[in-house]
Amino acid sequence: MTAAAVIRTTRRDRVSTEAVAAAIRSQKPAREQGLPPAIEQPGISLDMSEPIKAISLTCLMIALGLSFSACKRSSSEEDETPDNSTYRPESTPTTEFEQKLKVVRDAHFQYVWVFTRIDGRAFTPEDSQLLHTNAPKVVDWVGMDDKKKFIAGSNFPIEPPNLAALQKRFQIEDYSGK
Repeated sequence: MTAAAVIRTTRRDRVSTEAVAAAIRSQKPAREQGLPPAIEQPGISLDMSEPIKAISLTCLMIALGLSFSACKRSSSEEDETPDNSTYRPESTPTTEFEQKLKVVRDAHFQYVWVFTRIDGRAFTPEDSQLLHTNAPKVVDWVGMDDKKKFIAGSNFPIEPPNLAALQKRFQIEDYSGK
């Protein structure tokens, strides 16, 4: 029996609400409080915390049940598709030249050139100055450890008169798009 039912019953029997409140507070049987016997029924508690606990527990059980059933994943092997990817990892470059050429290519330049001296000797500071003067738009210069080759990367071509001046002193290999 709810508190509203108790109040309705007491109004019907013309019992004061103070008497009902006192009965609820003391939790003594209605007969001892002088209330009509309709208020006291076996098995019904006037304590409101128990229905709240029951409702909370029921809601918690429903929520847990829904969460466990909603996250269930099917385990049938028919749903899984095999990996048919064609990915093949690139092999690691073996020589120093291949490694440094890969560094320049990975920078995504439109033009990639390899400069070596015609006589096969190592580059001098004058050679370096000549390269920088005649190829000013080259962004990246990578030299080999033996100083006999330089790899250049740029997004702009070398001007034809400058290219002719460089070809007099250097062998130029074009690795653009290879």
